[in-house]
Amino acid sequence: MSDSWKPVIAGILNILCGIGAVIIFLALLLFTALMPLDPAAGGEAIINLALMIAPGISVATYVAYYIAYYFIGCSPDYFYPIVAAPFAILGVLAVTGGIFGTQRKHWKLLLAGSISALLCNFVPGTVSVILTAISKAEFKS
Repeated sequence: MSDSWKPVIAGILNILCGIGAVIIFLALLLFTALMPLDPAAGGEAIINLALMIAPGISVATYVAYYIAYYFIGCSPDYFYPIVAAPFAILGVLAVTGGIFGTQRKHWKLLLAGSISALLCNFVPGTVSVILTAISKAEFKS
């Protein structure tokens, strides 16, 4: 069977979703580090940025924000990196799977990266999982 564009597109989508997740994690770390300089600064801008780049992270961030504020009664701003840390790990896995997908090696790793991309950003992740599933025959391992 000849090589098609499907695993390459799946790999590129994985890489983009993974980079977005890692960028949001780093932005949340930076926001939390700079927060003591301006305690009145709210987290709405960073949450809106997360909503644009990686919706999965922003949903988890909103949930953590409201749980911390309404149920625990403390400032939720310090929970952002804790909530986003699993998404950073998923982002690294998505990038790794995407690299192997563009090389048409290790289909199982591409599938794991596609599922990670699905958890970070739903629409490109779904397309990536579908393309990965229908291109299994093109892989060497």
